[in-house]
Amino acid sequence: MLLWTLASVALADGCTKTSVGKLTILPEPGVLVLGDRKGTVPDLKRAKAIVSKLSRRGPVTVALQAFRLGEHQPALDALAEGRMTVDQIPSAVDWENTWGFPFEAYAPLLSLAGPDVHLVGIGQPYQPLPDDQTVPLPPGYIHILSDAMSDAPIPVDLETPYVAEVAWADHRFAKAAIDAWDGKGTLVIVVDRMHVEGGLGVGWQAQRLTGSPVVQAMLANGESRCYAGDQLLP
Repeated sequence: MLLWTLASVALADGCTKTSVGKLTILPEPGVLVLGDRKGTVPDLKRAKAIVSKLSRRGPVTVALQAFRLGEHQPALDALAEGRMTVDQIPSAVDWENTWGFPFEAYAPLLSLAGPDVHLVGIGQPYQPLPDDQTVPLPPGYIHILSDAMSDAPIPVDLETPYVAEVAWADHRFAKAAIDAWDGKGTLVIVVDRMHVEGGLGVGWQAQRLTGSPVVQAMLANGESRCYAGDQLLP
């Protein structure tokens, strides 16, 4: 279980600035976790650039939180096989009611679907950790999550259940993506940036589910919140 560290330029606030070039030289097979601001055109444009470059050297599986696990897979498969166009996807998956963020931000990334780029949906509803399940809890995760909830502080007695719920979501996203990957080329996981900030979310869980190198980065501008060790693709 490796965390492959890329050389990058340190930013003033402790996170690091990276580039498409640096993010696309990880060893194969490898896992790249990208955190986006949901429905934000520049972020998804960066994701497309990364996937496009990776696909020139080998197969890429793109796991998307924006599409529901299982339920939306037939539409994504039809897109890859040329039986459906990108413009037909919103109605096929009831986009407005299942994700709702601007579809035009995702369309360019979806247009890469084909023999070398396999799209899979990993979206799942948030839910408390079931009594019959366990999940690894990253140490210090509450501090990262509390920052994201600064306008509505988490009551002390709810901190542990909240961390468990988010970690359970991180784990399920990571597991669904890895289960759908054939272990060849690169697995790219695109999720809400809250699951990437601080390095304790989806990537942290993925490191415990695969022996392949795991790299994490956020698709955001230089003014976005990040933490020491985070990689930012401006």
